[in-house]
Amino acid sequence: MLQDRENSIWVGTNAGVFRLREAPFSSWGKKRGLSSDYVRTVLSHSDGSLWIGGSTGLDRLQNNKITHIKGTKQGSPYSVLSLLEQSQGDVWVGTYTSGVLKVVNNELIPYLNRDNGLGSNEVRSLLFDSKNRLWIGSAMGLTRVNTDGSLVQFTNEKELPSGFILALSEDKAANIWIGTGNGVVVYNTNTEEFQPIQFPKAFSAQYAFGFYIDDKYTWMATDRGLLRYQHANGHMTILGRELGLPVDKLFQIVPFKDSLWLSSNRGIIEVNYKQVNELLDSPTNNSQSLAFQLYDEGDGMLSAQANGGSTPSATAHSDGTIWFATAKGVSTVKPARLKEATEIPLPTIVESFSVDGKPMLLPVDGETLVLPPGVTRLSFHYAGLSFIMPQRLNFQTKMKGFNNEWINRQHIATAEYTNLPAGKYSFAVRAAYPNTDWQQNHKVVNFEIQSHFWQKTSFKLLVFFIFVVVIYSAYRYRLYHYKQVEKELTSRVVKQTQALQEQASAFAYQATHDQLTDLPNRRAFDGWLADNFSDFKACNKSLAIAIMDIDHFKRINDGWSHLIGDQVICEVANILKAHCKGEQEVARWGGEEFTFVFPDMNTVQAQQLCEQLRKEIENKDFSSIAQGLSVTVSFGVSDSDNVDDYDRLLSYADQALYKAKNNGRNRTEVV
Repeated sequence: MLQDRENSIWVGTNAGVFRLREAPFSSWGKKRGLSSDYVRTVLSHSDGSLWIGGSTGLDRLQNNKITHIKGTKQGSPYSVLSLLEQSQGDVWVGTYTSGVLKVVNNELIPYLNRDNGLGSNEVRSLLFDSKNRLWIGSAMGLTRVNTDGSLVQFTNEKELPSGFILALSEDKAANIWIGTGNGVVVYNTNTEEFQPIQFPKAFSAQYAFGFYIDDKYTWMATDRGLLRYQHANGHMTILGRELGLPVDKLFQIVPFKDSLWLSSNRGIIEVNYKQVNELLDSPTNNSQSLAFQLYDEGDGMLSAQANGGSTPSATAHSDGTIWFATAKGVSTVKPARLKEATEIPLPTIVESFSVDGKPMLLPVDGETLVLPPGVTRLSFHYAGLSFIMPQRLNFQTKMKGFNNEWINRQHIATAEYTNLPAGKYSFAVRAAYPNTDWQQNHKVVNFEIQSHFWQKTSFKLLVFFIFVVVIYSAYRYRLYHYKQVEKELTSRVVKQTQALQEQASAFAYQATHDQLTDLPNRRAFDGWLADNFSDFKACNKSLAIAIMDIDHFKRINDGWSHLIGDQVICEVANILKAHCKGEQEVARWGGEEFTFVFPDMNTVQAQQLCEQLRKEIENKDFSSIAQGLSVTVSFGVSDSDNVDDYDRLLSYADQALYKAKNNGRNRTEVV
């Protein structure tokens, strides 16, 4: 026999080698004295004992001794489904076929069944509320036994989403939470009304097997995962397979320090309470994955199938242990013992090292393994030397010279690197027990990948020198070529600049002159007026303007043609240009309208000039343009004496023109 550093005992026998270890879990079954291997419920009693109910009776475990609770029905032991301790220490029992029993003097005594008012003899959950009323959850609804002994029945026909009651719990506000085969409902003891808790359709949850209620949340073990209900706003989130939970169906929730222990039909799951809340608060954040531990037969359980559908199916005991009802007895774990086991030193080794698929001898500590050039794939296989929980060890690796940060490998015991450049590297690996800090146990393998001749520094320097010479020669040649091109481009630029200046002048002239009459256009007129109006006002000078319109011009276009109309506009424009003197300006306003600027004139003076123009146009013989054609015009005149801006000056001239038109045309009017 040999005891190793982890306190396991190795025994050599004529039938091979055996290991005797202290497993994380231990189990109690029929071989250790229980009435039944198939355990449905386990209760932690205030006197330090444990009550274990199974398919063939009820047992009491205290000081590692089992006591059978007497009581049979027609000679057969009771099949126990649920247990409850009353405030004074009495134990109540829910059965599969016999309703509710009570333990009196270490014997099961019938209390309530179908014969005296219970809805069903299949009782899966029991609860004494803060008012000392007994709530009984059965397969046919919910029954409340009041303190005076009267019964109140609640069924799925009225109050409940389903008559199949699986779990009962009371929160700090004295509300009763009821888990059924079709969701959850809450009974408000103040209003005596039932409020259904609607599971979101996306969760696909239906069964509620157990509750855990803290200050902020109600946690529910369902057939689709761990559901969290927020008291403040009723918001619900779920921890299921999508967020990393290994199974969907959960039966019971047992809080213990900073962990939640969850029972399932595939083993016992331990998760960190804080991390679960962080994941549920931001389920779309994929930066972290759920860290959990799944315990099963390899950890000492006789069966990984924990039982549910009855309460309590798991419980935390006063001695720091947690107990779970399973298909092969009741299993217990002491988290403190798990923590002690993870404090044992954990050596790490590199088992093998291969290059491009070929195994290599590992270098002695401190030596550097030299690898040939052209290496494309490196593989490292490593292990943590622990027999306590080897399948749960976590690993981290680091390749100094390539990536100086530790990379999480989880439970993977191999690491590969491809196409590493030539150079010196150090591969390091370290291991840790689950949910513990990393131990300073890293193993290092030093190696160097040699370079091809073209990868060496001397070759790179030679290539660099040749490259510099070639670049310089090319630079000199290109410099000479660019100087020749520069001369030619300079000549072209001078010519094109002159052409562009001429073109720009032409464009500028076209932008400010009318194409038909070669008079300044409206843009030029508006610009002149905007630039000079304020100067005239500042110097207290008069400025008169006039707007002229060819009378009945549409008749000319319609009676002769638009071509004749254009000739009339040109002839009128020539007459107007011939009479502009000094700083007087005339512009084509648009269509058949023209504008005039009379600097240093008032309306009377401008009106006289306009009358002269009007009479000259009226007396003009237009027969050379079209036989029988006569043309008259109308003027509207205004000046700057009583206006403060040029827009108002234009408006007054326009009003005067309308006045001339309304008074019969072929006249000059003033506003």
